[in-house]
Order: sequence, then C-alpha cells, then structure tokens
Amino acid sequence: MTDEERAAEAERERQHRISELNSELREIDGKIRHFEHVLKVLTDSRVKMTGLKNRLSNEAGTPISSYDIDGADDWKGLNYNDGKNAYDEVNSQRVAYDQELGILDTDIEKGIDTANDRIQDLYRQRNSVLSELRSLGA
Repeated sequence: MTDEERAAEAERERQHRISELNSELREIDGKIRHFEHVLKVLTDSRVKMTGLKNRLSNEAGTPISSYDIDGADDWKGLNYNDGKNAYDEVNSQRVAYDQELGILDTDIEKGIDTANDRIQDLYRQRNSVLSELRSLGA
C-alpha cells in the first residue's frame, strides 16, 4: 500500500469516525432534551403540589383545627358526639393526606435529583464527544 493509499484510508476512517461521533452527539442531545423536559414536568408538578398543600392547610386544616364544636347546650349529648366523631374523621383524613403528600414530595425530589444527575452525565458525554470531534479537526 502506498503512502497516498494509506493517507486516503486514514482520511476515510477519520470521516467515518466523525460521522459516528456526530450521530452520537445527536443522540445525546435528544436525551438531554428529554431529561430536561422530565425535569421541567417534575419541577412544575412539585410547585403545583406545594401550592395545593398550602391551600389545603389554609382552607381546610386551619378551619378544622380551630373550629369549636363545644358550642351551646343544644350540642350536648348525641349532637356533640356526632360532631366530635365527624371532626376526628375529617382531621384524620387530612393528616393521612398530608402524609401521602409528603411521600409524593419525597418521590418527586428523588426524580428531580435523578434527572439532574442524568443531565449532568449526558453533558459530560457530550463534552467528551465534542472534544474528540475537535481532536479529529471536525
């Protein structure tokens, strides 16, 4: 094989590798866009959930916990017991809902952390591919 043939073969290999790297770069960029979208959805959901949780606390939790069911003599006996049972049930359901929201919030936070980690890893991969492309003169 002549020097010219070796040079031509080396150039074909270089061009092939550049093509592979460009393809890999497009794939990485697509994954970055995907995970950035996932991150946005999770972040938006967390903000919305926090707002709903605050609203629940302000519009239901505070009135429930501050409502005086002792009232006047008409509430004595069965009515008082029914009111107290209803109050306890509503309060119990609210506490359970708060606990479930706490679990959901933790899960969303883990998802946000995972998405951020994945995005950072993809950017490292992207930088590595770009570095190799530069080294090939592309």
